[in-house]
Amino acid sequence: MPKPRPGDVGMLHNWAAALLANGDAAKALEIARRAFGLSETAELKSLLARALKDVRDGSHDPALRPLVARALAEGWGRPQDLAGVAIRLLREGNPALLQIDPLMVALLENVIVADRSLETLLTAARADLLSSSFPRKRESIEPPLDSRFRGNDGMGFACALARQCFINEYVWACDTAEWADAQQLRDELIAALDAGSPTEPLSLISVAAYFPLHTLPNVERLLTRDWPAPVRSILVQQVREPAEERLLQDSLPALTAIADPTSRAVQQQYEENPYPRWVKTLPAGGGMSFDSFITKQLPLAPYRPNGKGGAIDMLIAGCGTGQHAIETARLFPEAKMLAVDLSRASLAYAKRQGDALGLKTIEYVQADILEMGSLDRRFDVIESSGVLHHLADPMAGWQVLLSILRPGGVMWVGLYSELARQDVVAARDFIAQNGFGDGADDIRHARQAMIAAGDDVPFAPITKVGDFFSTSACRDLLFHVQEHRLTVPRIADFLAANDLTFLGFDLDPRAARLYQERFPSDAAMTDLADWHQFETENPLTFRNMYQFWVQKAG
Repeated sequence: MPKPRPGDVGMLHNWAAALLANGDAAKALEIARRAFGLSETAELKSLLARALKDVRDGSHDPALRPLVARALAEGWGRPQDLAGVAIRLLREGNPALLQIDPLMVALLENVIVADRSLETLLTAARADLLSSSFPRKRESIEPPLDSRFRGNDGMGFACALARQCFINEYVWACDTAEWADAQQLRDELIAALDAGSPTEPLSLISVAAYFPLHTLPNVERLLTRDWPAPVRSILVQQVREPAEERLLQDSLPALTAIADPTSRAVQQQYEENPYPRWVKTLPAGGGMSFDSFITKQLPLAPYRPNGKGGAIDMLIAGCGTGQHAIETARLFPEAKMLAVDLSRASLAYAKRQGDALGLKTIEYVQADILEMGSLDRRFDVIESSGVLHHLADPMAGWQVLLSILRPGGVMWVGLYSELARQDVVAARDFIAQNGFGDGADDIRHARQAMIAAGDDVPFAPITKVGDFFSTSACRDLLFHVQEHRLTVPRIADFLAANDLTFLGFDLDPRAARLYQERFPSDAAMTDLADWHQFETENPLTFRNMYQFWVQKAG
C-alpha cells in the first residue's frame, strides 16, 4: 500500500478503514486520528467510533479521553459501542476529579454505565449529592459537600448523575437511611410545587437522582421557570419527554387483539419497563439497497436477490423502544416499514425518538405476532430478533411470520442459545430460591445479593454484562415472565421443515475467524452441523443470541 501524503485526508481514511477491516483497530485508530487532525469529516467521526469500539491495545492512552468524550456527546456512533473504551479510561482516572471530568459527564448522559467499580463510585457520589441538600449533613464534612456540586463543572456533573439514574431506572443500591432522606426531599419538593414556592436547583437535582420527576404532581410548573442549562436538560428528559410519550401512547393504533395469556404477561412487563433504554442511535449514513446490504454482510451466502432496490416492504416484529428499527430505517431510507410491539409504552418511546430525528418511513402499531397471520399485507423482509423466544410457542410465532413473508423473502431472526445462557439459568435459580420478585426494589436487592455472592458462583459472569446495569434490562435478562432457549439442531430442523435457506449468522470478527480456522471447507459458513459442533466446543459463541438470516423458497 502506498504511503499517504500527510495532507491527503481521503487516503488516510481509506488506509485506516482497510486496517480496521483487517482487524488492526489500534493502527486504524492511529491513522484515523491523523486524518481527523486535518479534517473533521462525518466519515472520519464514524470511522473513529468504529475503531474505538474495537480497540484494546492502546485504549488506556489518556490522550484519547477528549476524543472519546466528544464521540459520546456528539453521537459519532452508538454510545453502547463507545462505553467500553470510556470505562477503561475512567477506571484509571482520579475519583476526586469526577465532577470536572468531561468524559464522565458524557458517559453518564449518553449510555448506561455498565461497570461495577464505577457503579460503586457513582452510588457514593449520589449519596453525597443527596446529603448536600441537608444543611445538618453537609456542614459536618470538609470540604462542604454542596461546594462539590456547585459551579459549572459541579452542577454539570450532578445533573449528569441524575440523568444517568433516570436512564438506568434507579437501579443502584440505596440503604434505609438514604432512602428516607430521599423521600423527605421529594416530599418537600412536592409541597413547594403545590405552593408555587421557589425550588433550589441542587434539591431538584437530588430528587431527580432518586425519583423520575414526571411522577411528581404539578411538576410541569417547573418547565416555566428559568434554570441553568444542565437543569433544563433534566427537565426535558424527566418531564417533557415522558409527557410526549403519554400523548403518543393514546394515538397509537392497535393492529390486532392481545388475547394469549403469555403475550399479555409479556406486554405487562414491557409496559412497566420499556426495553431497552437508549439515548442516541447510530448517525445516519448513506442508504443502500437490501440486496447490496446482504451481499456485503454475507458475500458467500446462497442469497437470491429480490431486485427491488431500496423500495421494499419491511416488518420489524417486536420493535421494543425502536433503536434497531430507527437504524434500519436510516439504512434503507426508501423502505416502507411497519414496526409492531405488544407494549404501547415501548412504541411511544420509539416513536418519540423517531419523530425527533424526522423519520417519516416507520409506522408504529400495537400487535401480537401470534395474531398477525390474518394481516392483509406481505413483506419482503421481516426482522424479529429477541422476540420469538418470549412467546408461549416460539416456533408457532415464527410460522405466523413466515405466512406473511413473500416468496423469496428474507428474515432476520434472534433466538436465545441453550448452551450460552447457563449462567442466566443459574442466576434465575438463585433469584427463585431467594424469593425475589420482579419489582424494582426486588431487582435492586437481587443485584446486590448476586454481587455479594462473589466471583466463584455459576452466575458470576452475569454481574458484568451490560444488561445487569439497568432495571428494565436486568428484568429482561433475569426476571422475564417467559423464556425459551434453543439449540442449532432445533433451528436446523425448523428451517428444513419450512423450506428455508440458511444464509448465515451475524458474527463478531473473532468468532468468524475461529470458525473458519476450525472448518475451512465451509467457506460460506452456512453448515449448521458444523456450527453445532463449533458451539459445543465454544459454548459462549452466541452469548447474546443466535442472530441469523434465512430466505424463504419461491
